Amino acid sequence: MNFSKLDSFASLFAGTAAVAAIVITQPNVALALTPEEVYEIAVPVTVLITSPNSGGGSGVIIAREGNTYTVLTNDHVVCDRSTEGTTRCAEDTPYLVQTHDGQSHSVIATRIKRFHNGSNDPDLAIVQFTSPIDYPVATLGNSDEAEVYQEVYAYGFPGYVDSAGYSRQESQAPRGFITDIDVEDAEDGYTLAHDAVIWHGLSGSPLFDAKGRVIGINGSARTAYVEAYQSTSGGLVSSGLYVPVDTGIYLAIPINTFVGLLPESGLNLANLLNVDNTPAPSIRQRLRNPESAEDFYVRGIIRATEGDFENAIEDFDRAIELDSEFIKAYYQRSVSHYQQGNLQQASADLDRVIQLDSSYTLAYSVRGFVRAISGDYQGAIEDLNRAIELDPNDATAYTNRGAIRSELRNRNKIRPES
Repeated sequence: MNFSKLDSFASLFAGTAAVAAIVITQPNVALALTPEEVYEIAVPVTVLITSPNSGGGSGVIIAREGNTYTVLTNDHVVCDRSTEGTTRCAEDTPYLVQTHDGQSHSVIATRIKRFHNGSNDPDLAIVQFTSPIDYPVATLGNSDEAEVYQEVYAYGFPGYVDSAGYSRQESQAPRGFITDIDVEDAEDGYTLAHDAVIWHGLSGSPLFDAKGRVIGINGSARTAYVEAYQSTSGGLVSSGLYVPVDTGIYLAIPINTFVGLLPESGLNLANLLNVDNTPAPSIRQRLRNPESAEDFYVRGIIRATEGDFENAIEDFDRAIELDSEFIKAYYQRSVSHYQQGNLQQASADLDRVIQLDSSYTLAYSVRGFVRAISGDYQGAIEDLNRAIELDPNDATAYTNRGAIRSELRNRNKIRPES
């Protein structure tokens, strides 16, 4: 597996013709809240971070002292590392923090604290703003107690373009499950994996557990490098290349990573944090003896992560038998089918995803990939066009579409202006 914010088809064609006191509770089991209750907790503590020079992202209020509020987010949200040779941070960029009431607050440039100072430091940063308005502070959970299959919510502000062509950002709280608590070869501190959908704009957003406690900070995605095929007169043959496919699994930095950095950070925040260490409800028994569609679905993800695609597909089959409209089960089954070289089955599952949800951007992107390696370049471009319509910030879709168009021009199959 690899972890990336930008994937590309380019390698497929390259070189080929192809103030609160710290709270510690007793270790009783916490009762899960309803999704609506978690949403009510998430809304007032989550903020939108914007800038005219970058896409911005989300963040979460974790502390207050007087009128000064502290927001935890990703380093790459407030420090743009994408510009070659430079790192632009809030010191030289006018960032705003927008709270749930629609008020905008300037980031205090002198009070930005970066935790990402080396190649593999956690992708975290703190920014502060001042306001006389009374805003709530998030409660932090104990990410060391997180378990696979634990229910989570990723609340933040994904960006999109509306029907009139205006850029908008509206809050969303996708629900999902933890799929890995110790991601192998993790980069930048992203060791917590889950399937709550993270769109562009949710970088820096809080990951809540079923009690509405922050247990992670979102900011990356998991990709699988799979063998690519080329379409020839004799059928599909291996290209000898491996290209990335979005897995639908997303990554967060455990909140305990941040808490562990505080003693050496020089920040006096420890006594300002709200911390609740009450264990979340145990779900291990459900995983051992799955009964519901969600039970089989999560076990399928775990098996796929371990490379056991055959049994993963069986679990996804069972999940779909129990819930014929389980969109994420179809999507995950499509990825496992592709891993086994079953392109027709993968495409059929993606067709079903799009039939159930015509705005499921990820399905168009991946189906475009499957169509491209099957030789259906025009169909691939149509899918990538649709993905870009749904998410104009998806750099991957632009890159992939450009690579396919370049290949088609080389083969004289379309005009350069198409």
